[in-house]
Amino acid sequence: RGREAVLGVFAARDPDGDDRLIRYALQTPQPQFTLDALSGALILTTALNFRTTPSFNLSISAADQGNPLLQSAATITVTVRDENNHDPAFKAMNYTFVVPELASIGTVVTQL
Repeated sequence: RGREAVLGVFAARDPDGDDRLIRYALQTPQPQFTLDALSGALILTTALNFRTTPSFNLSISAADQGNPLLQSAATITVTVRDENNHDPAFKAMNYTFVVPELASIGTVVTQL
């Protein structure tokens, strides 16, 4: 948390040109993601919350730098996996147990 995470790197090829000149763009901007224009790395920039947004559909494009400029588009679906992010809770705030004085070592007092 609090750090950027690379979710994936997308690669496009230009069969009739220099594929090092391809530039990537996020066509459907979302504040949770950024797309590196040079590497195609999709980067998570903020925390995600399954309960508010369980998935994202992002459109990306790849364009060469030729003349005429040629481009291609793809859709990425990012599904947020629900994580156990809640503290455990007791059913009651206080418990009282009676243990016999002669209880053996290893006697289970209770099972919470």
